[in-house]
Amino acid sequence: MAYLNEPEQGGATAFPQLEYQVEPRRGMLLIWNNMRPDGTPNIDTLHAGLPVDRGTKYIITKWFRLNQWQQASSGSIAGAATNARPVSTNDVSVRGNSLRA
Repeated sequence: MAYLNEPEQGGATAFPQLEYQVEPRRGMLLIWNNMRPDGTPNIDTLHAGLPVDRGTKYIITKWFRLNQWQQASSGSIAGAATNARPVSTNDVSVRGNSLRA
């Protein structure tokens, strides 16, 4: 994820499992691997953008995949677990502060 600008206030990227957040800085590139070596998800990399209090935040993201991305005919992700559910920022809190979608 590349930060294209710096908001006047707020807009950090929070990693609540790690109790860590990154303040946006113009030109900064933030990279993480969301999979463990055995191919299972690394929940420590769950992240959310904190609200921008003043100004605007612009980012660019790029995803790198091990295998080709395929969409199942039913509209669900091919090979996805049947009990998977989307994660909302409403499910995450950072140091006692709730994140809102």
